[in-house]
Amino acid sequence: MRIFSCLAIQGPLEQRILPSSEWFSSHEVFVDFDPTTVLLSRLREGDIPDALFCLRPALDEPLVRQLFDWRSAFPIARSGLGLAVKAGHEHPPVASQEQFIVALTSARSVAYSRAGASGIYFTSLIERLGIATEVEATATVLPKGLTATALIDGRADLAVQQMSELRAVGGVELVGPFPPELQQFSDVVGVARNESAAEALRQALNTADARGALEDFGLLPL
Repeated sequence: MRIFSCLAIQGPLEQRILPSSEWFSSHEVFVDFDPTTVLLSRLREGDIPDALFCLRPALDEPLVRQLFDWRSAFPIARSGLGLAVKAGHEHPPVASQEQFIVALTSARSVAYSRAGASGIYFTSLIERLGIATEVEATATVLPKGLTATALIDGRADLAVQQMSELRAVGGVELVGPFPPELQQFSDVVGVARNESAAEALRQALNTADARGALEDFGLLPL
């Protein structure tokens, strides 16, 4: 089975669920990880997997409904946005909007992903907060992928992404979630080419071990 998966669940899938799950280990499963926007582009180019783990709005795409049995789609997890620093570095306070703004504008460079849902939202958020010009002047913008890698190689000292994606990178520490008034949650859902495959995946991701792995990466299992 070939699966396309969004980055929000890459950490728990790659590091915990795929290696230890009885169902996944007994089947030949290959997973490609990319932002949902990139996965949709790959579908349009004719690269069609057997299953898709994506952010919920993607199920409304006509091509997704054409290729997959979207009626048997199942929820996987809910993810929120957060900030991270390299392990051992100072954690700026980010609990309020005012602290959040100070943290972003004081950072040497803020890393975010251009293609990911988190980066798309972050771009609109800093515009709304009136700090876009200041943040963008020194930002480290990744085309896609895990933004916390820019903390490890020193390109940035603050990274923005889904909290589960930040935790997927070793050697970094989660500073905290976005303030409640600025937070945006995303639901990850699964869908397959047929109902039986969707049901098998739903059950494999709904075991106690799988749910525990999702929780350990800051996700709320659904």
